[in-house]
Amino acid sequence: MVKADTIKDVLSEIIKIKQPLFLVGEWIPIEINQFNDFVEAIEAYKKGASTFLVTSADRYPEEPFFKTKERLAQIEITRYVPLRYVEFLLKIFYPEKVKQKENINVRLDTSGIIIYSARVKNVGVTGTNRKSEWISLDYLSRLLCDIWEDSTEAINSLLTSYQRRVLDIIYPGSTKEGIERMKTHVIILSNVKIFDKDLNHYSLSDFLNLILSSELSRHIMPEIQQTIGWVDKDSILLTEDALFIPGTVGLIIITRDINKYALISLIYLKVRCLNVIASYIYKRIQIIWDSISLIREKLKDIYESREIALNDIFELRSKLLDIRAQVDILRGIDYPISQSIKNIKEFINENQNENNDVRELIDALGIKDAEKELMRIFSTIGRLLNSLEEEINGIISIAMTTLEKFMQESAERQERFNTILSILAILTFAEALDILISDFAPTLQPLYRGLITISLIIIAMIGLYLYHR
Repeated sequence: MVKADTIKDVLSEIIKIKQPLFLVGEWIPIEINQFNDFVEAIEAYKKGASTFLVTSADRYPEEPFFKTKERLAQIEITRYVPLRYVEFLLKIFYPEKVKQKENINVRLDTSGIIIYSARVKNVGVTGTNRKSEWISLDYLSRLLCDIWEDSTEAINSLLTSYQRRVLDIIYPGSTKEGIERMKTHVIILSNVKIFDKDLNHYSLSDFLNLILSSELSRHIMPEIQQTIGWVDKDSILLTEDALFIPGTVGLIIITRDINKYALISLIYLKVRCLNVIASYIYKRIQIIWDSISLIREKLKDIYESREIALNDIFELRSKLLDIRAQVDILRGIDYPISQSIKNIKEFINENQNENNDVRELIDALGIKDAEKELMRIFSTIGRLLNSLEEEINGIISIAMTTLEKFMQESAERQERFNTILSILAILTFAEALDILISDFAPTLQPLYRGLITISLIIIAMIGLYLYHR
């Protein structure tokens, strides 16, 4: 009988994977000028050129040495095709809890799609000095997280301030350490053991039955979903030489022919990267709508209470300007997105026209339908951003009208207060004048003294009236 706390160990014995291939993709805002600037920064035109990356800036560029205690990464150019793409090897030297050599292949094209690829080799066996080519199924998610984190940190140092600002709007806080941008991934498993027997002894349909219908399914499926998200069993695709397990955030391909399905993986990642960015832009739009609703509530409270403070004015103004800036920046990525969709369509058409198998697979996996929907999705997002801009303009108009109204009422109250003060000053002056007349003309009758005082008061009141007209 297997206890609940030993499931991991049992899985290690049931399913083992040899040298899994990880392909991770994300989209960054880029157009041809930014791509060329990126190429210049890493000296991509020098094949084999090597550059170290750090997240801090050199504050003393005139000094011959740049000292830093920060985490380092190194890039080495492997291929560069001008105006199309650049490939380089990313060597990670970040301190880890375990000793490891981490090299990630990176490919960036002019559509803004970055593909990170890595293969796991020579894994240490716990409690021994031996190394093995095999890992258990539950290790996939851990390795994947490590690739996500390290690739994000390394690439952040190569992004411009504008690109970081865009990504920080879409993924709030993502440019800070410990917060990841959302990515998508494909994991290709070319050699899988089930009960220490590889695919030569088991067919792919046997593996599918193990996942879906065996008693172990309730233990195996959560490990798979931990890696690629929720899996709809009806979407699993079995072909002659491959098993496709798509999840909400990634895809697992079990096949002997890595080269054949690497192209399918690349097409899948290109389309999925834009789906992911569209999803998070939409989420950001909803957050902005919520912020606008809070500002509306604040304006309503100010209007009903008929009280406004200087801090309220500055706070509302700051929030509105920040929201307006976010919307303008999101609208500004419309061109890079359109170019990305165009490049992806051309890439898919080029490859499916040359290979019927590619056409059939991208149709079966729903990739073609997803690609067709991209333009509609981003068109809808564009209309939402237009609506947001109109809403913000309306809020600004209401805020300014409310502010003007209260400023006008405040000015009127101040004017009435000043009038009262003037009247009081006149009365005080009249009383003082009466006393002064009494001192200098004690023989003057009270009637005449009163007439003089009243006359001066009348003259002062007429002057005050003429002044306020």
